[in-house]
Amino acid sequence: MYELIHVKGNTYYMEAPAKTGIFVNDDDTVYIIDTGIDKSQGKKINKLLEEKGWIPRAIINTHSHVDHMGGNTTVMKKYGCKAYALFSERTFMAIPHLEGSILYGGYPFKALRNKMIMAGEACPAESLEELELPEGFELFPLKGHCFSMTGVKTPDDVYFIADAIIGENTIEKYHLSYLYNVGEYMETLDSLYELEGKMVVPSHAPATESISGLVTKNKDKLISLLEMVKDICETPTSQEDILKIMMDRLGLVMDINQYVLGGSVVRCYLSYLIDTGDIEAYIEGNKVYWKRRVSE
Repeated sequence: MYELIHVKGNTYYMEAPAKTGIFVNDDDTVYIIDTGIDKSQGKKINKLLEEKGWIPRAIINTHSHVDHMGGNTTVMKKYGCKAYALFSERTFMAIPHLEGSILYGGYPFKALRNKMIMAGEACPAESLEELELPEGFELFPLKGHCFSMTGVKTPDDVYFIADAIIGENTIEKYHLSYLYNVGEYMETLDSLYELEGKMVVPSHAPATESISGLVTKNKDKLISLLEMVKDICETPTSQEDILKIMMDRLGLVMDINQYVLGGSVVRCYLSYLIDTGDIEAYIEGNKVYWKRRVSE
């Protein structure tokens, strides 16, 4: 863990729970793609940079989730470099409790103000749209996982796709992966088939040139979970009970973090299914119930 892996040409990544990408310029300056979950990973990045004699020119954050920007300030303070992200992601990076608020649906209580839910400190970031990148770099949208995640292609034709997919072992163990907009995420998954044969580096899965199989596994799992929600809603059910029934069926035991993350995902599933007309909601006795819509 945390070893430097050479991918192709001047493109590397640090193996980590959430990978850090590195592109080395001819003058030994580097562009860093995400910095991991906390100061500890930031320190490991700093140590690697020192060993290699590399100087960071900029940090590119694919999105604002804490496991992708938690090491930012550690690197920034040591080297004086700046972080860059898209507009909505910059906002979350500057106001960390917003992430907890989005997940929880209100101000997060103390037990939720932890590094699994939100960054420990604010991180100022500049506009990624205005960052001048060397020829051959490309940024491309990866919608659905959060407000505005971006992918990064280096001049070596290596694609960093952040959290657009998760690994097979994670799918089998946890089943639910976090997403915000189901419809947009489906579109992103379909777009990833175009990367078959390219070198692709997901943040939470092995780097590969054969991405299609894993994309299909991610898509099949999402579809099966949506079908599960519809099946549960054959009987009018509250949101809390939908989450409990899903966890029971999947053989998962929640802690408070998983309750908040899982609950947020279920709400997003329900939003998608009510917009597609598969389910409907009604209030009875001051309680909201969700039920499968009967075809007319």
